[in-house]
Amino acid sequence: MPSPSPLEIRDAFADWRHIPSKLVFEGGAARQPLLTIAIPTFRRFELLVQAVESALGQAFDPPLEVIVVDNDPASSGCEALLARLPQLRHANFRYYVNAENIGMFGNWNRCIELGRGIWHTLLNDDDLLDRDFSRRMFATFSEEPGWDALICRKRTLDQRGGETVPSKASGSGKAALRRAYLEARFRGKAARHLPASKFFFGSLVGNTVGLVARKDQLIAIGGYYPEEYPSADHYFMARLATHHRFGEVRHILASIRIAENESARPEVIRGFLLRNQQLRERMAGVVVPRWWLRFSPLTVARHRVILRNMFGGDVTDEEVRVALGLPVVPDRKRLFYGICATLGVL
Repeated sequence: MPSPSPLEIRDAFADWRHIPSKLVFEGGAARQPLLTIAIPTFRRFELLVQAVESALGQAFDPPLEVIVVDNDPASSGCEALLARLPQLRHANFRYYVNAENIGMFGNWNRCIELGRGIWHTLLNDDDLLDRDFSRRMFATFSEEPGWDALICRKRTLDQRGGETVPSKASGSGKAALRRAYLEARFRGKAARHLPASKFFFGSLVGNTVGLVARKDQLIAIGGYYPEEYPSADHYFMARLATHHRFGEVRHILASIRIAENESARPEVIRGFLLRNQQLRERMAGVVVPRWWLRFSPLTVARHRVILRNMFGGDVTDEEVRVALGLPVVPDRKRLFYGICATLGVL
């Protein structure tokens, strides 16, 4: 049985249910899919083309569908996309345009609603799936029945300097340590369990790109909640882990891009820190022992470094004290990860 949830569930799909999405194109191979790859988009055509190509290129035998949900009511992106990728006319593909801009998380939820597959994965329009993504994910579901949802590991493509720089460990020593860490983390298995407690100190799996889950379970947890911005995907996975058997797949099967974006703004960085602290406070005494909150200042210090390295933004110490009500302490990386390892949440 899942542990009691500190996170209320509401129907976030209802927020924009009064706003329709118009089907502007449907390919010629419409059939009931096992998996929906849903791509929310808004005015990023060149990136969208690459995301769609990665979805179309899946080496996967069971039927899947690719859908795009465009959040720009004035968009003509479908025509341009069909001109660029004419094979879409014969694919199991649909393109929707929302009658109004329903916001980022509203559009993510609309993607879930419009998918016809039993299983669902959300692919941001600036991210990519490896060719083997679907095959390996469903092989893991088959090898160890009982998973309700799985998420793969992914690489980071840093494009802030105008060039794509994949993330990787440098040097043979670091590579060996990484292999040993993964072996300890997965214990030789293809996937490991992610209980809700593993989301207390942050999201070990990043955002929700690479997540495959049953559509009915995503509907049951209410989708993504806009009020939890900018950490809505973190909360989403914490809810999923609380109510369903959620796991992480050992393979790297997707890529996420980091470019200049709004996440570098101080108010967004402050939002990440505040929302994550609020999640810890909700979990304490329900999912994990309440005394784990004593590690909050150290956790915030580590998160500030991670966010600064990822997005290039930060907030002042005074802003942390005022917004979070916590003392500011220096980042102590080894101590932080040592505590996480001791508590079993790595």
